[in-house]
This record gives sequence, C-alpha cells and structure tokens, in this order.
Amino acid sequence: RSDALEAVLRGMMATRRRQYGEAREAFLDALHDLQASGNHVEYAKTALKYGTMLLQKASDGIRDRAELRDGVGRLNDALRIFHEVGLLEQYGETEYVVNALERTAIGLF
Repeated sequence: RSDALEAVLRGMMATRRRQYGEAREAFLDALHDLQASGNHVEYAKTALKYGTMLLQKASDGIRDRAELRDGVGRLNDALRIFHEVGLLEQYGETEYVVNALERTAIGLF
C-alpha cells in the first residue's frame, strides 16, 4: 500500500507541474496496486484524483479519446464504491468530474 500511496503523491506532484505523461503513469501504477490489494476506497479516491488530472489536461487542450474513456470508466467504478461506503462528499465530487469530462469530450466519443 505504501508504494501505491507514493505513486499517488507522484501523480499529484506531476499534475501540479503539468507533466501529464508522468502523472498518468503514476496514477495508473497506484490504481493497479490498489485494485490488486482490494483497497477499494483508496482506489476510488485515486480514480477521482486521476479524473481530476484528466480534466486539467483537457482544459489545457490535450484530449485523448481512449484516455478519457478509461478515466470515465474508473470514475464510474469510484461512484459505485463511494455510494456503497457512504462517502457522499466524494460521490458528489466524482459526479461533477464525470460530467465535466463528458462535456469536455463532446465530439471525441
């Protein structure tokens, strides 16, 4: 788990620097590790961070259809997890990011 959390921090720092390739790699590493370990809540929280990075990237004019689809899929998983465990604030944030990504990606899907 500590490797996954370290990867999340790397992803967050890379996002802040707008190093999106590095951020994507770090978040996907973390998501893989968290899913493999069955840590569903941290997976959902990381999916939200990943989706937020994709939204920032898209607002910078960098859009990739497959990446956006993957992000929305992971965010939909996060919605289910947040709903199941009663994390309503995170559910609302995730719903907002999904809607924003879908608006941003109009014409890409």
